[in-house]
Amino acid sequence: MRILIWNKRLMKGAGHTKRPYCKSRDVDTALRIWSRVVLNGESELMYNPVTQECYAEWFDASNPVYLFLESGRMGIVNTVIGYDVSLTSDEETWCSEVFRREVNRRRNKFKTEALGKVVHSLDDLECRLINGENGSI
Repeated sequence: MRILIWNKRLMKGAGHTKRPYCKSRDVDTALRIWSRVVLNGESELMYNPVTQECYAEWFDASNPVYLFLESGRMGIVNTVIGYDVSLTSDEETWCSEVFRREVNRRRNKFKTEALGKVVHSLDDLECRLINGENGSI
């Protein structure tokens, strides 16, 4: 079993890329902000499938934060100021991967909750059918 898992990892990669080393302090800070906002369960994530751009917004009680991951750059905007940070392809790939993993995690959670409601409804339906059969006999 262990060999099979190891071989799958070799064929697909390690699962996700490591966070790239950032030479710039601004880029390092931008990547930290990106991961904190995207991974925050209360943030709203949006994706444009045409341009493949990622958007995230997070509302603090006093200061909302808007993030835009576009080709080769990240825009960070709050109500007072906006920052435009240039990214290398490795940094952009890492940000996109963090975003995709979080969207997939939320999608799976949503799907599980939705299917859980259907199962309960089916259970209720079965109980009503059983009760109806017992009452008619």
